[in-house]
Amino acid sequence: VGTFFLVLFICGIQMVDVYSATELGVDDVNLISKGIIGGFVLAGLIYAFGGASGCHLNPVVTFAFFLRGIFDIRLIPLYWIAQFAGSVSASAVLLGMFGDIANLGMTAPSTTNELAFAAEILITFILITVILNTAEKAEILGPQSALAVGSVFGALLLFAWNTSGASANPFRSLGPAIIGNTGWKTIWIYIIGPMIGMFLAVIVQRIIAQPRNIEAEKIGVRGSSRKAPSAADVDERRRKSVADIDRRRRSTAGGFGSQP
Repeated sequence: VGTFFLVLFICGIQMVDVYSATELGVDDVNLISKGIIGGFVLAGLIYAFGGASGCHLNPVVTFAFFLRGIFDIRLIPLYWIAQFAGSVSASAVLLGMFGDIANLGMTAPSTTNELAFAAEILITFILITVILNTAEKAEILGPQSALAVGSVFGALLLFAWNTSGASANPFRSLGPAIIGNTGWKTIWIYIIGPMIGMFLAVIVQRIIAQPRNIEAEKIGVRGSSRKAPSAADVDERRRKSVADIDRRRRSTAGGFGSQP
């Protein structure tokens, strides 16, 4: 559902822009408006659907979470099918509403293929980096996350809209390409580019996270004058804790019944 709304609005903005200019003679949708609307749409979708599915909306986001070890590989096909279906169905709805205007919002290079390819790598790298650093487990959910991801996404739309179309999402480009039967010569840019950007983001995230973990361990040791507990000490403390809990349960059960 989330991908359906994302494609509906992002592609719809482009189609409404062209429709207003050609059919109505009104040109009120500028680039800044597209970026702001896109950012607010993504933030709103995270608020709305983050608690249900994590609101990935993007196959490279799903795969990035898997590579970070926080997403079940068995769920990847289900997420990808839902995302793909959402993109295709949104493109079909736009076709029914506006016809084949602006190639259904299909992303296409405005410059050279090489520059568009580089732009897709870069914006996907930035987007995935922000998502991984603000995510709660396997979700991009939460007030800070929604605002951060939405704001960055809006800025990336402004940055790359007139270069590559600012996709950063293979299915966002595939849906209009399939329904409109267009853009096949350059579709590789919007599949391979985001994948490379995602892999680079995961690699950088691992490099960043490792020093943090090491520093946290150092701080934990420095903050105590005692030596770090051994495995035997940990087991003994755990055994005593369990025994203490059992004693409390037995004493409570005598008067009030056992606690759940």
